[in-house]
Amino acid sequence: MLQQIEVEFVMNPSKFLRQKTIAMTLHPNCNALANNYLEKLDDKSYLESLSPETVGTPVQFNKDPRFSPLTIQHLFHINEIERQFDLKIKDFKHISEIGGGYGNMRRVMHGIGFKGRYVIADFPELHKIQQHYFREIDLSESTSFVDISSDKLLPTETPSLLLATFSVNEMPMTDRETLERIYDKFDCLFFAYNLEFDGVNNVGYFSTLQSKLSDLGYKVVVYKDEFKRAWFMAAVAGPRRKYEK
Repeated sequence: MLQQIEVEFVMNPSKFLRQKTIAMTLHPNCNALANNYLEKLDDKSYLESLSPETVGTPVQFNKDPRFSPLTIQHLFHINEIERQFDLKIKDFKHISEIGGGYGNMRRVMHGIGFKGRYVIADFPELHKIQQHYFREIDLSESTSFVDISSDKLLPTETPSLLLATFSVNEMPMTDRETLERIYDKFDCLFFAYNLEFDGVNNVGYFSTLQSKLSDLGYKVVVYKDEFKRAWFMAAVAGPRRKYEK
């Protein structure tokens, strides 16, 4: 699939978001879902902080064609992060995103005021797309591109966030175990995951992870996405390592 994504991007750079595999995996047309998410946003003013989307010929959100449905989904995830951790995105000093798609979450984070260190852990093929996307939208803020085993993924400032929306849940167990070794370096962890992937019961896996994080002193909350068959997990470091607001 990675090879097909790379081919579609290289052959259609101006319309890469409309190509079959990329649209299916990185840029879904989820207008119905986005309609529901929009109504749940606590701070709709974030929409006015974002520039209209044009690069890659994105799908248009039916209620506001300046944006794609994926942007509304990302804003909903940000809404949940801010609600769970009682912090605004701009208050974080470090964010590590596991699986960055084509770079849209990074774009949204920048647009709503994040100015700290941002790291994307992903495959080289996806890093190429992300780097192209950032050049095209003139995102000048520095972004680090690493794999999941890199020390550069680790935070150097606090408060820090590790963000993994529909990424860890699609990894083989060996990669999940690699990431588990660094979770305790972060102040906040936020996951979104589906029921199962490639024969792995994700609900069972994240239930076990919840217990592991609790043993490390994290306060962990797990709850269902009311609009789709997916779940969220938010974990915040306990009193042993307070982050500053």
